[in-house]
Amino acid sequence: FWLSNLDAFKSNSGSPVLDAQTGLVVAILVKGKPDWRFDQQRMCSVANLLDETKGGEKLTPMGLLPK
Repeated sequence: FWLSNLDAFKSNSGSPVLDAQTGLVVAILVKGKPDWRFDQQRMCSVANLLDETKGGEKLTPMGLLPK
């Protein structure tokens, strides 16, 4: 088990997730929460910042990929 803290946007799916200490690929980014939300006060779309404790991006660990 490991934790991640990723900033990913649409079209990042399939990107490798690297272990910062070893440089090895440990997972693949597969999906996430909506990237943008509409800010009524500013009247524009802004990045959807998520609370790190509530999850966000979904990863598939390398050990679960077919060989």
